[in-house]
Amino acid sequence: GQLVGAPAIMEGSAIGKGLGPAPLSLARTADAVALVVDLSRDPVSQVRTLVEELEAGKVRLNQRPPAVSFEPRSSGGIEVKGCEMVEGGEPAVRRLLQEMRVHNASLVIREPVSLETLRDVVEGGTVYKPAMILATKCDLPGAGERLRLLEAEFSGSFRIIPVTGDPQSLKEGIFRSLGVIRIYTKPPDGPPSSKPLVLPEGATVMDVAKAVHKDFERSLKFARVWGSSKFPGQQVPRDYVLKDGDIVELHI
Repeated sequence: GQLVGAPAIMEGSAIGKGLGPAPLSLARTADAVALVVDLSRDPVSQVRTLVEELEAGKVRLNQRPPAVSFEPRSSGGIEVKGCEMVEGGEPAVRRLLQEMRVHNASLVIREPVSLETLRDVVEGGTVYKPAMILATKCDLPGAGERLRLLEAEFSGSFRIIPVTGDPQSLKEGIFRSLGVIRIYTKPPDGPPSSKPLVLPEGATVMDVAKAVHKDFERSLKFARVWGSSKFPGQQVPRDYVLKDGDIVELHI
């Protein structure tokens, strides 16, 4: 799990102002996005600017991809299913495709969506990322009130993590927000690896075995765990659910 600091996104980044699209392209390839705001000034407008620029750069935060499939074709005209899911129905959908100069394609709409979302799907290139807000400078005068304003505006759509100067607390908060855990493997009679496996919360010993080597899933006999187990090095079954920071020794 690596944290990469991106250059600041400012108003107009999506159209080349400031450092231009560089931070947006970093956001497009990241596993998750952390919006860093400064509580010494209005955090609500900072988040709005960041979200607007990311939206303009086709990065959608904390949204799932729409249940719409679009397939361009070389011939055969337009085939559309599910137009009743869109306001304006088939005429509106066909008008949009005509505007976008799409003449041969299959479009299947499986849930209610806006024409704007359809445009996204047809244009392609939109990415969907989990995101959180990191609120810095929490110890400054007035920061508490600004944090409350930020929470009132965005806590419904983002997890908001107040960050002190401690980098470790920042890292822990981000990992919790991503819904992942770090697991360290060790060989029998050897030290634990320094680089963790990053797995979803709820991962089991079997998931670790699969992540280490596909053949281990079949040959795993048992594992020993340090960390969340009742005592260090406890022997646990294959379906034992692990916690962040556990050390796992696989016995094949």
